[in-house]
Amino acid sequence: MLYRVPSKSVIRQVHFENTEYLVKEEYPAFEWKILDETKQIGQYTCYKALAIKKLENEKSIPIEAWVATSLPFNYGPANYSGAGGLILELKTEVFIFRASEIRLFDDEREIDFIDTDEELISLSEWNALFRRGRN
Repeated sequence: MLYRVPSKSVIRQVHFENTEYLVKEEYPAFEWKILDETKQIGQYTCYKALAIKKLENEKSIPIEAWVATSLPFNYGPANYSGAGGLILELKTEVFIFRASEIRLFDDEREIDFIDTDEELISLSEWNALFRRGRN
């Protein structure tokens, strides 16, 4: 089975040199191949999912994730998402992320959203600003 969610963006509020910036970052869209292979992580049955991440230098790296499809949260660590459930383990050539604890709440939680009427800057603009500030 293939599972693909379109790319999404996130807005991060960053404080740098006494100024607040709103940085808009696009998350890449991955085409996940969900396999029949399972493993238990905590109390959740997870399915193995594979994807390829294309890098800026035209190279690609394989991504392996273990997805709890019973948790209807389409998120994962480090900008990896869209696998059809909550990613509880993620492995690349460089790092491994593992969930150590999952706590779900039945009560409603209030979220303080960032005022997006303020001017947004792109991730590349933020990176250039940060590099200039460090030199």
